[in-house]
Amino acid sequence: MNKQLYARQQGAALIMVLLVMTLVSILAVNSSDYSRYNSARVLNQFDFEQAYWYALGAEELAREVLAQDAKAKTTHLNQDWATRDAILPVDGGSLEGSIKDRNNCFNVNALANAPLSSGSLPNAHLQFNALMNTLEVPPDIGDKLREGIRDWTDTDFTPTGFQGVEFGFSTENQLAYQPPNAPMFDISELWRITDLPADTVRPLLPYLCVLPDSQALSINVNTLDTQHSVLLVGILQNRLTVPEAQEILLQRPTNGFATLEEFWNLPQLKEKAIAAKDKASITLKSSHFRTDIVVTYQNARRVQHAWFKIENQSVRTLARQYGERL
Repeated sequence: MNKQLYARQQGAALIMVLLVMTLVSILAVNSSDYSRYNSARVLNQFDFEQAYWYALGAEELAREVLAQDAKAKTTHLNQDWATRDAILPVDGGSLEGSIKDRNNCFNVNALANAPLSSGSLPNAHLQFNALMNTLEVPPDIGDKLREGIRDWTDTDFTPTGFQGVEFGFSTENQLAYQPPNAPMFDISELWRITDLPADTVRPLLPYLCVLPDSQALSINVNTLDTQHSVLLVGILQNRLTVPEAQEILLQRPTNGFATLEEFWNLPQLKEKAIAAKDKASITLKSSHFRTDIVVTYQNARRVQHAWFKIENQSVRTLARQYGERL
């Protein structure tokens, strides 16, 4: 009996040893996996951190380029800042970036002005209506968008028209919003203003923008893309046709128009009855820019955007954003 008991005890001891070895093996494997995953996480974190510093370096380079061109009397597409999609190699990856003029789109913050006591619309509202008409946007949709923007950006609590949003509204996902009654900071806020479908709003985005610190409407005809010639038509309230606007931009001098007098004396404009308040929206010098930067480093990819403002020939950063734009 003792021998059988001893044999059983040996068998039980062997099983316990095997269990302990199994547990130790599992812990060793888990520890190895954790160490490997942790190492990979640290390496990825390092890659993203390096991509971040590369992005800041590219942003600083864009600032320096803008500072050099800021000394010129006019802003045009033959300057260094206007280089499209510049690609620079760096150790372990590449930088891709471009600078875009923000004075060649309709600043929707200009719609913050309230209607006059007589009931007539401010000039920026009339120019917006003209732009929507040129883009063949139905009047009811254009009015809904314009009134929504005005209520979103003004400082009062009086609804604009019948489609204002001063008292809050609900979106498709039933989230309720109250307007901030402050200027917009990014054009993406447009998605929160109305319940218009995306396929109605998205085609308008190339023509609309936000200048966070300004309610001015200023279009630089030296940097306006020929594909966006409808902006010129809208700003001048349909005083010229789209083909005429395209012809003006196609015949633009290499270094842009030197003076506004040269621009207004063009054959397509000289005989037009253009109001002085519409002319005031045309400029040859830009003050707002945005840089778009894409950094690829090892296994990391970082997208960064920065908004600049030129004041007294110095460049100031207004805002910074990470991730893909809407």
